[in-house]
Amino acid sequence: MTATTSQQRDLFSKRWRNIRAPQPDERQIHISLVAQLKLICRKDVLFYHCPNGELRDDALGAKLKAMGVLPGVYDLIFLYRERDQLQVLYLELKTRKGRLTEAQAVFGMRAGEVGCHVYAAHSLDEAIAILNKHKLLRVRR
Repeated sequence: MTATTSQQRDLFSKRWRNIRAPQPDERQIHISLVAQLKLICRKDVLFYHCPNGELRDDALGAKLKAMGVLPGVYDLIFLYRERDQLQVLYLELKTRKGRLTEAQAVFGMRAGEVGCHVYAAHSLDEAIAILNKHKLLRVRR
């Protein structure tokens, strides 16, 4: 039995059977990560969510586009100093099977070209590892 399976007793036959544990969706990964970051992120790191992905009517979409909203902006943005220089890290959260959209791939490429750190994480553990790599967490995991 792996970490993603467990056993459950069948209601009628009373036999034990292996079942797959449900995989978290992107929203659940995102909320769990932010909850942990509130506890373990360094105090000198500013992070925030860019809410680009919600459904909007055409009028609001046109207004936001005119105001400079970019398609494909990653979920979380981290601002911090390293060797007295401002650093920017973009983190896109996906499920294990999730893939970047074309707009996200283009945005990630452009952000990388201007010197930002750009990552896509496919699990909570992967996101924590990325942030640990950049020393953004007070607690090493």
